[in-house]
Amino acid sequence: MNTLQEPPLEEGDTSAAPKFLASIRKMGRLALQSVHVRVELFSLELREESLRAVKAVILASASILLGAVTLLLATFTLIFAVWDDPAARLRMLWALSGFYLGVTALVGFLTWRFVHYAKPPFADTLREFEKDRSWIEGKNANPQEPS
Repeated sequence: MNTLQEPPLEEGDTSAAPKFLASIRKMGRLALQSVHVRVELFSLELREESLRAVKAVILASASILLGAVTLLLATFTLIFAVWDDPAARLRMLWALSGFYLGVTALVGFLTWRFVHYAKPPFADTLREFEKDRSWIEGKNANPQEPS
């Protein structure tokens, strides 16, 4: 006779059902909280990216406009300063052209570097989704609830 055998369930005994339902509710609540956190993070990053893009366009436009006016006035001032000597005027135009070409190359390089090394949009959201996936698949050595 097996002494470790559990007693048979009576017809009215449903003690396992509330525990199972509570476990399902807890899993659903955790999943809903996780989705809620991810949606909040996504919306925050979307807002940050849109503000960053608008700010970049405004700053770039202002810089281009003010830079063009400054370069034009500086060029006229320098040419006017050497107006009497035609050879000096030509040398000044060549020097200014070379300077502007160098500055344009530098700004182009800085722009390329900014775009090339910029953090991709929604990187934090994607990283959190990756952490969730690895946690669900059991790859995480520290079994904690997903944040």
